[in-house]
Amino acid sequence: LTVIKEACDNEATPYYAMIICVWGTLFLELWKRKTSTLAYEWDVDEFEATEPDRPEFYGTKAREVTLLVRLLRSTREEGVTFVQYLLHDNETQ
Repeated sequence: LTVIKEACDNEATPYYAMIICVWGTLFLELWKRKTSTLAYEWDVDEFEATEPDRPEFYGTKAREVTLLVRLLRSTREEGVTFVQYLLHDNETQ
């Protein structure tokens, strides 16, 4: 109870907190409404459901993980620095 009293250094603080809570809730609900309206107008409301997978897309996350694994293995085994590895990797591409 004393922690709450210490946090409220001003008598208006609880009222301010309530106003911020109401404002945040209203803002988020109105934002969801606005995005839904824009998605409907631009006909992208079901974009992810109708977009087919592209077989030529390999992904960037898998490449980053592969590069990181190669980096860790090579620096541990060969004793090369990070900069040397990056320079060597860029020369081979």
